[in-house]
Amino acid sequence: MNEYRWYSGDNPNPYALVPYTLPKKKNRNMLLAVILTSVVTCVVCMLIFSFAVVPHLKTETIVSHTTDPRDKSDFGSMVTAGKDGAMSVAQINKTVGPSVVGIINQGRIAGFLDKTIDLGSGSGVIINTDGYIVTNYHVIENASKLKVVLNTQEEYNAEIIGSDERTDLAVIKINAPNLTAASAGDSAALEVGDLAVAIGNPLGQELAGSVTAGVISAVNRTITVQGRVLNLIQTDAAINPGNSGGALVNCFGELIGINTVKMSSTEVEGIGFAIPMNEVMPIINELMSSGYVSGRPVIGLTGRDAPYGVIVESVEPDMPAADAGIKRGDLIVRVNDEAVTTVSEINDIRDQFKAGDTLPITLYRDSKLETVYVTLAESAGQ
Repeated sequence: MNEYRWYSGDNPNPYALVPYTLPKKKNRNMLLAVILTSVVTCVVCMLIFSFAVVPHLKTETIVSHTTDPRDKSDFGSMVTAGKDGAMSVAQINKTVGPSVVGIINQGRIAGFLDKTIDLGSGSGVIINTDGYIVTNYHVIENASKLKVVLNTQEEYNAEIIGSDERTDLAVIKINAPNLTAASAGDSAALEVGDLAVAIGNPLGQELAGSVTAGVISAVNRTITVQGRVLNLIQTDAAINPGNSGGALVNCFGELIGINTVKMSSTEVEGIGFAIPMNEVMPIINELMSSGYVSGRPVIGLTGRDAPYGVIVESVEPDMPAADAGIKRGDLIVRVNDEAVTTVSEINDIRDQFKAGDTLPITLYRDSKLETVYVTLAESAGQ
């Protein structure tokens, strides 16, 4: 095929149009061979680069989280990013849920009716397969009978092994087969922002096995609860009446606290507390072995805070205060020569001593100031 183009070579008319023959197409097979050779060469180069060069380069792995932040199904992994072995909230519930029980406190009404009624309910955690369960003291307080409901809805009667009002802890026991015990974690390793999962029975058995999730809001919170000073874990995981005695669990499915109290007010939301497991374990070991926490000093009286001291409201018979002559209505103003105006201050001073020590107490009686000497006894769970 020919086409025409301008030619200015040896033609006498330099501007004449002359026929120009297009070059013939190259052989198709030769072209394919060239392309195939190029591809093979590229592949060989890439393999050489991969095996000889890449291993010597420094690499950095970048992990992206593609989950929608509004999707709470992955809440646990988002909160505990970077912690090997961390579980999701669902996995935590499957692990610890069978260890959490409901506790029904029953009391007997004497008289004409003479019947047993439910005084209240709470939660507990199975701590070994022999049937020992840890809960709060206030859950089992004043009980004449206790009933435990497993997460399988099986019911068992329970006996009180020991209780400690001061730490709000108690141990009860049931005889039941195939129990699942919770594993204790290290509450001292907690950091603010760690995942916290609460499992219990808020508002009674109707909502048994409820799971709420949040974070550790604070550690080592000193809170006064009904005259008792407690060192607690603070969490925003919902804790409601009936959750008391239940489990607070970390991202590894370990028991890190026993839920105990919630701040309740129209102005407060998301403030709950649990007793740290590192403080729980020594107490429950004592309760299991002795029925009470041994070695604690006791005075043997109750009092009421007043502007200038503490008014004695009751004195237990055959206890140190009674033996020292302290009477109801006395105004205690100094203990161990330190001024006091609250029951907590008296207890703080008392706890610096041990059973058998002598504690001087200065008080007003009939407008007269006098000092008595109290020989402290060993507490049996007070």
